[in-house]
Amino acid sequence: MMLMYMDLVTRLSQPNVIIGIAFAMIGVGIALLAKRITFYVRKTKEIDSHDVVYRSCVYIGIGFILIGLLISILY
Repeated sequence: MMLMYMDLVTRLSQPNVIIGIAFAMIGVGIALLAKRITFYVRKTKEIDSHDVVYRSCVYIGIGFILIGLLISILY
């Protein structure tokens, strides 16, 4: 059990995994704050789910999550 724990610690302390986790956290933040970002850009009270800015923020957030996972897995 201790050997598995040490492997996990050494894997999580690698620079590429730390960078990948950072990218994923930024992506989650952008995806969760997409509606608030859209309110700030549009300056309106009502934002529908088909708004271009809203969808762009969500897709950019998902892209950051995907890039973070790829960085942490592949390198």
